[in-house]
Order: sequence, then C-alpha cells, then structure tokens
Amino acid sequence: MHEIFGVLAGIFSLIGYGLYILAMLRGETKPSKTTWWIWVPLVVTLFFSAKASGAEETLWVAKSEMVGITAIALLSLKFGKKEREKGEWFCILGSAVSLMILWVFKAPAVALIAALATDSFALWPTIQKTIRNPEEEDRTAWVFTQTANLFNLFAISTLAFGDIVYPVWLFALDGIIIWFLFSPKKRKVV
Repeated sequence: MHEIFGVLAGIFSLIGYGLYILAMLRGETKPSKTTWWIWVPLVVTLFFSAKASGAEETLWVAKSEMVGITAIALLSLKFGKKEREKGEWFCILGSAVSLMILWVFKAPAVALIAALATDSFALWPTIQKTIRNPEEEDRTAWVFTQTANLFNLFAISTLAFGDIVYPVWLFALDGIIIWFLFSPKKRKVV
C-alpha cells in the first residue's frame, strides 16, 4: 500500500510541475529564479541523502522533483521574474552555507538536515513573491504538488528519520505557499 501512495505522489508531483511549466509558457506564472536554481543541486542531494537515510517509497516525489525543478529552472531564465525580492542575497548566502555543510559532513542525516535548511532559504523569495503577487503563481500546480506531498505522507513505510523528515518538510513548506495563494488578505512582506 505504501508503494501505491509513493507512486501516486510521484505522478501528482509530475503533473504539478507540468502544469506550472504550462502556466509559465502562457505567461501566467513568473517563477523566482533564485528559488528554482537553488533547488536544482538541492533536489539531487536531497534524493541521495534521503535514500541513504532509509527512504524508499517516498522517493518518487524526489525523482519527479529532479525532473520538474530542473526544467522550471531552465525555463525561468526566459520566463522568470526579472526583479529580485528583498533578502534574496541572504537566501543565496544561507543556501550556500547549508550546501557547504551538506557536502562537508558525509553523514546522511546531517546532510538531510542541511538540505532542508537550504530548501527553506530557497523558498523564501517565492514566499515573498506569493504574498505580494499571488497571481504570479499557478494555484492548480501548487495544489497538485501539495496533493503529491499528502500522498507521500501515506507512503511512509518505516519510522526511519530519512523516510519521515523529507515528506513532512515538503508538506509543511508547500503548505505555506498554498496558504498565501488561497488567503484573501494581502500581507506585508518582512
């Protein structure tokens, strides 16, 4: 049963990335280049760190992320947001430090935590953009991605750290984006 949820999660994740790409090509979505380019090396690292830490059925989302995120990062060069968000350089610096920790320590659990910290830094420009201009993100794509994250929670087959932390983290982070996409009030960005 866990395997079925894992595969469903991977499929929904790929659909979400496909929808996001279509929205980009139509000019409806303008991704943060900073977010997506930080994510490219990160998703590869997260995949191998999670796998080495014990993840199995939950890796389908990570596999789809390697494909989807790389495609979106490449397309963001032409279709991405031109302006930088406040604090993007801090996010880039934080991501760089986290990635260094990731590569210095060979322990999969330490690498996984460093990668999750990098993930948080990387998402910040997109969170800021979504708060200010939610119309620049594709709601349907994010809903598919969050549905994939939900399925991925049901794909957890063991209580191993590597199997649990990545799906829970993705569900929480993408939940923040979902919240701001569907929240009716405009909020002030810090």
